[in-house]
Amino acid sequence: MSFIVSTDAAADLELDYIASRDIKVISMRFTLDGTEYSFGNGEPGLSMPELFKRLRKGASAKSQLITAETHIDHFEPFLKEGRDVLHIPLSSGLSGTCENAKSAAEQLKEKYPHNTVFVYDFRGASMGQGLCVDYLARMRDEGKSAFEAAAWVEANAKKFCHFFTVDDLGHLRRGGRISGFSSFVGSILKIKPLLHINNEGKLIPLKKLLGRNKALHSLTEKYKELSLEGDQRVFICHADCEEDAKSVAEKLSSEADVSDITVGGMGPIIGLHAGPGTVALFFMGKSR
Repeated sequence: MSFIVSTDAAADLELDYIASRDIKVISMRFTLDGTEYSFGNGEPGLSMPELFKRLRKGASAKSQLITAETHIDHFEPFLKEGRDVLHIPLSSGLSGTCENAKSAAEQLKEKYPHNTVFVYDFRGASMGQGLCVDYLARMRDEGKSAFEAAAWVEANAKKFCHFFTVDDLGHLRRGGRISGFSSFVGSILKIKPLLHINNEGKLIPLKKLLGRNKALHSLTEKYKELSLEGDQRVFICHADCEEDAKSVAEKLSSEADVSDITVGGMGPIIGLHAGPGTVALFFMGKSR
């Protein structure tokens, strides 16, 4: 019996993809101006365009951790079926959700000694987390075991590159990523930062670029610098700026001969921190 490939809503996977690839996703909660919403499995309520529209107007937003109890409720039905679970949570460098997932797996060990919940701290986020899940789903479909897939993640996690550029430095400032002064100066000078997620799973600024076009171009340059030989699977994610994401995809296709590109929307768990106008590129490379 094949194992379960699982993740949380921070992976920003589209609903059609989740259904077609049989990925199990734990929804996550967030609040916007005091109202709580749930996101991840097509829950009704706030649309992403509306979320980013309100963030542009200064709405107050905050994401919530997934509790250990919620993880248990998610994992246990699969263990009852006699199936192993390989779960890729949001990076421990960005959230405490990962530790809650590990706690849940530990609590289930004694009750289900013949099956295992593997919680691997991939130290990724958004569609970088989703790209790892994509590789694991392909391994599952090829008949690999959860043990083999977990070993593959352990060996390859630090090859998954995550690069982001944001449109408004203020969202990073409010999230504690940059100082208020740096945000103010950046806004005046039209500075657009290039950031990445490092081996510890933390969001780290790499450099400041003058203007949006240079920032978007830097994503393509990073792919050329770090990508492995041969055509790679690439995910591109955007926060309500689809045309910018498509322009990056077109450059990768024409300048780097990339043919396997998926462009998708960024959800609220990462998007409310990065802010509208964020574009992110994910691929497997020589290193992060």
